[in-house]
Amino acid sequence: MVEMLVVIALSSLVLGVVVSLMFELRQWDHLCRLKNTRNEQLLRLSTTLRSDIRRGNDVLLSVAGPLVVMTASGEQLRYELGPEGCRRTVVTSDDTSLRDDLFAIGRASKWNVERQPAGRRPLLAVTIEKDEKRRDPASPRLLPFLVYASLGADEYQRTLPN
Repeated sequence: MVEMLVVIALSSLVLGVVVSLMFELRQWDHLCRLKNTRNEQLLRLSTTLRSDIRRGNDVLLSVAGPLVVMTASGEQLRYELGPEGCRRTVVTSDDTSLRDDLFAIGRASKWNVERQPAGRRPLLAVTIEKDEKRRDPASPRLLPFLVYASLGADEYQRTLPN
């Protein structure tokens, strides 16, 4: 009888350890998937923003507001940071919203834009400031975000003779 009690106690202990390890593994897998998704979204955002700046005429940034890229055709490409990530909205000259994209990058507080003279077109360095005060400790950290783009470079390339 005592031997049976010892076997049951040891098997219960082993089962408890296995179950707790299984839950930890599931949580770790969830965090890895979330981090991978956010990294892919950051890459997509940086590629889109760089492309928009290269075909834009001007970049406007208000205090704690959206980043707006103005194009030659009169479109406004608005990048707004929110709790769910960054929302890109294309607004035409007649104030209609053509497309709305969401980049699920996590919380970020504001945009930083530095204009640097370089060559014939101004060079822009765009970064995102992380929101450390409202960061959820269970969510993965936002990777550093930096985009270098020359304003209007695509339009300038089209005007060059072959």
